[in-house]
Amino acid sequence: MSLDIYAYNVSQEVQQFLEGQDEEVIRYFKAGVNYIDIPNIAQSFDIGLVLYNGHNLNYIYNAPNKLFEYLACGLNVWVPEELAGCRPYLNSQNRPQVLSLNYNELDSSLISTHLASLELPLMNTTYYCNQELQPLIQALS
Repeated sequence: MSLDIYAYNVSQEVQQFLEGQDEEVIRYFKAGVNYIDIPNIAQSFDIGLVLYNGHNLNYIYNAPNKLFEYLACGLNVWVPEELAGCRPYLNSQNRPQVLSLNYNELDSSLISTHLASLELPLMNTTYYCNQELQPLIQALS
């Protein structure tokens, strides 16, 4: 199991930390990913991490695009428990799961939780812009 990080904005301190890690465990890519490329890249992953820390009210009370991007790609999603805006989307009963976690207290049981989730029924996700654009276009016409 490995953690792959794609990021545009990384502080010097975090960058040095990531570059000092075992490359078999943490692989750090110094560039982000264009939105159009996310589905192709996401196919090779199991879990999408939302890494916002809730440092202001906007981050606390919104559900970030990253949550919906991962769900649209069929990935289980882990979000920090500080993000209250993600709570309506929490789901542990179907795939893809959305779990709220304390990122300061992660443990190895999450691996077995994830593996067990692969046996859960697949939920059809509705988080695609095509489904939302048509009513918007009709409303504007």
